[in-house]
Amino acid sequence: MPRMGEELRQYLREELMPGVWCPGCGHGNVLRGVVTALDRLHRKMDQVVCVGGIGCAGRSPFYLNSSAMHTTHGRALAYATGLKTARPDLTVLVTMGDGDAAAIGGNHFIHACRRNIDLTAIVYNNGTYGMTGGQQAPTTPAGMRSTTTPLGSIEPPFDISELARAAGASYVARTTTFDFEELPQYIAEAIAHPGFAVVEVLTQCPTYFGRLNHLGDPATMLDYERDLTFPIEPMTREQVAGQLPVGRFRRDVRPEYTRRYAELCDRAAAAAAAADGATDDEPLPRRDCALPRDPYEVRFSGEGGQGVILAGVLLADAAGSEGRQVVHTQSYGPEARGGACKSEVILSSREIPFPEVEQPDAVICLSPEAMRRYTGLRPGGIRIVEERACLGNTPADGDIVLPLIRTAVEAGGELAVNVVALGALAGITGLVSREALEAALRRRLKPELLPLNQRALAAGWGVGR
Repeated sequence: MPRMGEELRQYLREELMPGVWCPGCGHGNVLRGVVTALDRLHRKMDQVVCVGGIGCAGRSPFYLNSSAMHTTHGRALAYATGLKTARPDLTVLVTMGDGDAAAIGGNHFIHACRRNIDLTAIVYNNGTYGMTGGQQAPTTPAGMRSTTTPLGSIEPPFDISELARAAGASYVARTTTFDFEELPQYIAEAIAHPGFAVVEVLTQCPTYFGRLNHLGDPATMLDYERDLTFPIEPMTREQVAGQLPVGRFRRDVRPEYTRRYAELCDRAAAAAAAADGATDDEPLPRRDCALPRDPYEVRFSGEGGQGVILAGVLLADAAGSEGRQVVHTQSYGPEARGGACKSEVILSSREIPFPEVEQPDAVICLSPEAMRRYTGLRPGGIRIVEERACLGNTPADGDIVLPLIRTAVEAGGELAVNVVALGALAGITGLVSREALEAALRRRLKPELLPLNQRALAAGWGVGR
């Protein structure tokens, strides 16, 4: 006869035992409920990922014999959403404390409920911030003491299960570490549920919550949980005054997010294929000529209103159409007009492992502020500077100072300076063909804007050549 729990060892990292939790903490019971649920569902651990936040509950992923993510405070659901969207085939569990889920992470919590993405959120609710010293949490019951409310909390607590129901979670249940048979049952139902599932577990913290509120030892605190709750069944308001209902609150099946997202991607791909079939553009041949450096990093910089972001988009579009691997990122301040901004593109003949431009090979500066703010250039790289950007700045040796704005005005409008700069860059470096840039203009711009920008591209190309 195996000892109790012997059959669950395969789900745990025994070498990390015993856990970090205080003696008598209910979190170990919740973890046992999780592994019992996984055992009942016969889940393969190489298909399970457990995502944890910050706090006592966030330590749970350390002990599961599965892939794990230890994330930032309140952001566990954000990380889990990205993971599930990228790999909808995985079983993704999220372990959070009540503070992690309902305080700093409250916004992520309600929107995860709203989306109905197929995640299982297990909220360990002990009514306190246990790891950081027993401060008041959003679930601390009114009148209860904490290290920050020594005279008792005067705030009404969040009802996490009611919040989840109101926000749209399609499975919601609440149980306690006292109700040990219901605990794995609800978690197993939540994992099997095809949508966003929330299991709130009332768990004891004898070190802080129990001690500060004179609730006795851990076993006595289990009785406190029993007396604090009642099962969902017809009862009068007077009978349940001061108690929390436990049980299964909701179990609805409705469209799940990642499946709807996959369908949306299929429709978008079909629409794009239909649009490509209807375009007048001939498909561009793949460019076999080598880049000056692989990968090659480009930074456009200027001020808001100069089309710096669009310049990066057009370069990425054109290079991608010729078979390059491309990444485009952008950064700008809160101003729609004015303020320094930048747009960065990485081009490569192979997969790009990291999207950030660290030391650009080519820099375009269209404004004095951008020239001062966005410094740095790889040795041997080129910097193309609009002549007005030199006001108050001294060009470095090797800078290519060009009348980009004046060229745009001559082409028909100063607002086309971004396309003039793009044409000049392509003319100097040969990163993309002029044909690819012209095709990108047709794809990205409204028809009435094409003539001006086509003239600007030709003028910039000429200046660069």
